[in-house]
Amino acid sequence: MTTQGLAKILERRWDEANADFQNGSYLSTIIMLGGILEGVLLDKTLDNPADANKAKSAPKDPSNDQVRPITEWPLVKLIEVAHECGWLRRTTGDFSQVLRSYRNFVHPREQLRSGQHYPEESDCRICWEVVRGALDELR
Repeated sequence: MTTQGLAKILERRWDEANADFQNGSYLSTIIMLGGILEGVLLDKTLDNPADANKAKSAPKDPSNDQVRPITEWPLVKLIEVAHECGWLRRTTGDFSQVLRSYRNFVHPREQLRSGQHYPEESDCRICWEVVRGALDELR
């Protein structure tokens, strides 16, 4: 995966998230924003593998206690490692975890577990700010 290729994907997702938001598709917006967050954190982690792999929160394979390949890390771990490495402030990391949980509404069972909560415009606005904050901090 090239940085340039990832940048194009994330740019298109940004545009799609904007279109979803303008159309009132708030769940779709949040899912796109969660994907953008995952993409930028993956890129930062791939650019800094030595630091990322040393983090206590880096996910390990239980069979051999070795750190898993970065491309296999779930969003929850990318956020934890980014915070531990100092790439994200604590509040940005905490709010990123909330965005991650809403992004997981892509799975209907997760939305059902939440009490069938359906994101509204104000929820989307908060998620936009989380992603913007993460982008600013990761630069």
